[in-house]
Order: sequence, then structure tokens, then C-alpha cells
Amino acid sequence: MASSTRFQLIVKAGEDGQSVGDCPFSQRACMFANFTTNPGDVEVKTVNLVDKPEWFLKVNPEGKAPVLIDRQENKIIPDSGDIVNYIAGLYPNTGGYPLLNMRITINIC
Repeated sequence: MASSTRFQLIVKAGEDGQSVGDCPFSQRACMFANFTTNPGDVEVKTVNLVDKPEWFLKVNPEGKAPVLIDRQENKIIPDSGDIVNYIAGLYPNTGGYPLLNMRITINIC
């Protein structure tokens, strides 16, 4: 069955097996993708990294999450930093990328 979403983002599952888990890399990719892309463009799928399913190892033989699948371009992007850069390149006018990399400086007079 073909999906209508452009992206599938595979992230580490939480203890319940459904929610996004405690992996900061998966959380970063998930937040950035949802903040930057158009509504409905991202399908988030969780995966148990303790007992990795065969389908996941076919997508990413290293067995690490997160992984972004761009169905439109037929690309697989592992690594949260690469995922953020890839999405930022596709949605350059959203302003999301600079906001996530912003540094705050406090000047004390």
C-alpha cells in the first residue's frame, strides 16, 4: 500500500512501543521535521532498537535511528544531523534551521 506522505521518519520507540522514545537524536529529528515541513508531510514510525525488526535492518543495516525516508526522491538519510540538513535544504524559507541552532548571549552591564 502506497502512502500519501512524502517522508517516513523512523525513530526510537518509547517503553510503550508507540511513542517517541528517549533518544535525543530521534527527538531532534522528529521535532525539526514536524516544525519545518508542511502538515501531513511526515509519517513518524517507531522502532524497537533492542529487538530490531528485519524490515528496519533492510532500511538501515547499521540498525541506528533516526532514519528519514524521502519517498518522493527515493532517498534514505540516516543520522539526525544529516536529516536536519536535508530537510532544511528542502524547506529553506521556514526559518526553522536557524532557530534550532541559535545561541543566546546575555550581556551583564
